[in-house]
Amino acid sequence: MNRFAMSDNLIRAARKRHMTQRAIAERMGVHVNTIGRWMRGDTIPSAYDLYRMARILSTTMDELMKGVDDG
Repeated sequence: MNRFAMSDNLIRAARKRHMTQRAIAERMGVHVNTIGRWMRGDTIPSAYDLYRMARILSTTMDELMKGVDDG
């Protein structure tokens, strides 16, 4: 899985919705540093967290994962 493609897509979706890391973290109930690690590609969100972010950012999990290679 290419975590950097996912992080780029997450950043793009957040900018499109004019949402900060802090705003996303507050809506998800996680620490802002967690969102920062996902956006930097340091860690990968769980499927459930990815689903929650997609809903918050008015997009789909597929859009956030676009370009991710499982091979």
